[in-house]
Amino acid sequence: MNRSGSFIIGLLGLALFGLNRAVANYSSRWYRSLLKPRWVTFERLIPFIWAFIYVATTASAALTWLSPGPRRTKASVLSLLGVNALLNTAYSIIFTRRQDLPGAVVDAAAIAGTIGAATAAQWASWRPAALLNLPYLLWSSLAAYITWRIYQLNRGRLE
Repeated sequence: MNRSGSFIIGLLGLALFGLNRAVANYSSRWYRSLLKPRWVTFERLIPFIWAFIYVATTASAALTWLSPGPRRTKASVLSLLGVNALLNTAYSIIFTRRQDLPGAVVDAAAIAGTIGAATAAQWASWRPAALLNLPYLLWSSLAAYITWRIYQLNRGRLE
């Protein structure tokens, strides 16, 4: 595969990071009023965590693109990562703009599922690329749980 494809993947990763930062509204009065688990004390670190994840996941996609391996598997992995990127952007809109906590829980679970499936598909042929996705898999699983807890804590307050 050619290197221009990995450059395009890098640009897409950067654009998606910027788009997600632009569509999210975590400073709204509604979001700030939500009850959150007491142990979630790292909210100020979240933009930095996401920046790291975007770099690692973009590198994983580029490595998959550049490495030899089964074309069908490569297409599946890159498709899963593309769907994951769309779900990730949708999460910010569903959660902070539409203020739809049940929808955000479903979307968060789908994010964790798609990155898990992509990582599993990469494991046999592109292990270094799969390893780059492990922080995202861990983070998205934690984020899905946090989103579910926020929904549980606020269910009676918001209906």
